[in-house]
Amino acid sequence: MNARHCAICLTSILFAASALAQGNLTPPPGAPSPTMKTLDQLEPRIDLQRVVNPLPTDAANHIIISTPGSYYLSANLAVTKTNGIHVTVAGVTIDLNGFKISRTAGSGGAGILIDETADGCTVRDGSLVGFDNGIQSTFGTRLPRGGAFLHLSASACTAAGTGLVAGENWEVVGCRAHDNAGAGISAAQGSVLRDCSAENNLGTGIDAGFGSTLTNCSAVADGDFGGIVAQSNCTLEGCSATNNTTLHAIYASFGSTLSHCVARANTSSEAESFGIYTETECVVVDCAATNNTSTNPIPTGSTGGGIRVGGGSTVKNCVLQGNKGDGIQASSACLVLNNQCDGNGFSTGDGAGIHGTGTDTRFEGNNVTLCDRGIAVDLAGNLIIKNSASGNSLNYVIAANNKVGVIVSAPNSVAISGSTGGAGVGSTDPWANISF
Repeated sequence: MNARHCAICLTSILFAASALAQGNLTPPPGAPSPTMKTLDQLEPRIDLQRVVNPLPTDAANHIIISTPGSYYLSANLAVTKTNGIHVTVAGVTIDLNGFKISRTAGSGGAGILIDETADGCTVRDGSLVGFDNGIQSTFGTRLPRGGAFLHLSASACTAAGTGLVAGENWEVVGCRAHDNAGAGISAAQGSVLRDCSAENNLGTGIDAGFGSTLTNCSAVADGDFGGIVAQSNCTLEGCSATNNTTLHAIYASFGSTLSHCVARANTSSEAESFGIYTETECVVVDCAATNNTSTNPIPTGSTGGGIRVGGGSTVKNCVLQGNKGDGIQASSACLVLNNQCDGNGFSTGDGAGIHGTGTDTRFEGNNVTLCDRGIAVDLAGNLIIKNSASGNSLNYVIAANNKVGVIVSAPNSVAISGSTGGAGVGSTDPWANISF
């Protein structure tokens, strides 16, 4: 290609590019629209500590929230007034943003005070230190409803205060309360508590109102009435109470259900104390109560016992080991089924592996070993069948006029090596109780 042809091609290319670059250069009518977000759009929440247009305050409260919305801390809040934050309206969310609300002068009050009508209040992600109550839901004609405490820590509450006090129908998730002079966490009726812990509180560790659900909650080294206390018709699953100095490590009122719960190494000086204690019409299944004890100078089956249930209750598939008092103590009209009881009431204690104190109870399929007494039944009118007992000071201590499957002493077998052998259990009666 000669120089003339190259010049023609270059001219054609430049002309085509120039034609493609052309467009309507006239701007559209009206003002240009914004292309970036405002600061309010980037952070739509309200800074509780803002200097410009600050939130209301008064002599008793550092900050007053009187408008629904979402708020957050931008730094630690040092409180010198009675209360840190006072919520007076429903529909408020407070994100502590990982910061701490603490008392630096004065005494008493609450880190956050929630009025009785401030429904739907959510507080999350931070800590509260040094008040009478870390967060206080107030009570007048009612408590605030439908709020949430999420991933909070409350400690060093003074007097007889509580770390976290939730309202009714509250959600309490991932919260911790420790080293408070009163209780750790308290939630009113119909609440849900999940993955919460209370440690080294002088009062009750966790207290839930009637109809509440507690899942994977723990109480360690708490005092007063109980490590975990649940009022009537509650459900407890996977909860634990360990090393508490308290009347009952886990207490549940009537109509409650406990499953996969553990009470271990708790102690009390009272005349009656148990690892797990329930009122009437409760279900305790797949639980363990071990090494609970008592410093009361008069040992009985009720001092440092394992599990005690009220009338009309069921205890099933539970493990009771090393308790100072009774392993299981059951009142009237109960079902005590397939439990393993070992080493209860021995040494300095006085108790039975299983102790029936009422009438109309069915004791079936339990295995009781190395206890002060194996199966002890105080009154008439009970059914005792298919149980096994070994190594107890007395395997069976049963009052007259009960229905008792024949008690047989299973014979020893010779050594076995192979596919046959054994000496039977000494009876073909399917209802027989066995000593071995």
